[in-house]
Amino acid sequence: MPYLRGNKIRSIVLDLDGTLYPDSNEHLACNAWMQRIDMYLNKHIPSASSNQSFKRAKEKFSRERKISGLIVEACKTFGIPLKPFAEYVYDIKPKDAKLGKDIKLCEALSMASNDHDLYLFTNSYTNWVENALHSIGASDVFPRRAITDFSDLSFNIKPNQESFRVLLKRAGCGKEGIVLLDNSISNVRAAMEFGISSRLVRNKGRNGTSHLCEILKSYSYR
Repeated sequence: MPYLRGNKIRSIVLDLDGTLYPDSNEHLACNAWMQRIDMYLNKHIPSASSNQSFKRAKEKFSRERKISGLIVEACKTFGIPLKPFAEYVYDIKPKDAKLGKDIKLCEALSMASNDHDLYLFTNSYTNWVENALHSIGASDVFPRRAITDFSDLSFNIKPNQESFRVLLKRAGCGKEGIVLLDNSISNVRAAMEFGISSRLVRNKGRNGTSHLCEILKSYSYR
């Protein structure tokens, strides 16, 4: 079980999309996911394209790049089973999102893992999580038992407060001694309201994951 060394953070929880890799790649992935959402709905729910409330939701979630939120909205609106829909949408290859190995990030994660328990907390789905982690070279840092993703959260995705309860249960720890690193302001605020320490990761543009690496190094005990 995670523990405190003095008054320092013991467990570090990281988001995947937009946090472990740059925003530009997240945008490319979102484009591919949106296309697959349309393909799935056109095949299974032909009337979806004419549903005005869902069209508004699609515009909103597309603008905010909240793909998992749109999947949940579609499931609720049209009664679609969540698991096969999410598996289909997230079944894209890392090369299609131009993901590649990030040596600097992997080194920072490896160093952080010497002193902390690392967890991944994402609204993405299992198949994309595994593909993305393998592509950026972080599979060894986050085995499946250290990952809380869409398949674990069901409809209670971030920033829903219930998602943080699921995270703590899977990690086997309490709120103290744990910090969430996330590139979403809404997720950071929600985590803090829940009682979990959280820091906003600014990794957009050419800096890539530089800010994340700086944050990880700041928690080093060495």
